Amino acid sequence: MRGVPILRDEDEPEATSESADRQSGEGRFDVQLEPKAKTFPGILMEFKAASASDKEKLPGLAEEALQQIEDRSYKTEMQNRGINNIVCYGIAFAGKDALVKLKDSVNSFV
Repeated sequence: MRGVPILRDEDEPEATSESADRQSGEGRFDVQLEPKAKTFPGILMEFKAASASDKEKLPGLAEEALQQIEDRSYKTEMQNRGINNIVCYGIAFAGKDALVKLKDSVNSFV
């Protein structure tokens, strides 16, 4: 997904380094937010889209997005920089409906 807009917190402009659609591991992640301080978690986001009439596919697509982060080793870049706590978001959308699943280094959430 190219051209994903990145929003920043204007109160802390130096808190993260953002990148989108860049090579890491064995593919290109959609969005990565890398913390400047290694004590904070990194964030990876992968997006999947379905047609507006396919809302029932959202849970599977969100899970597929999380699995893609693992299968293609998108965490590699941040891990190589010493960031091991990484929260991964699988985001699926169909028209105006969306579903987000997330997984961090320890837990999985829906």
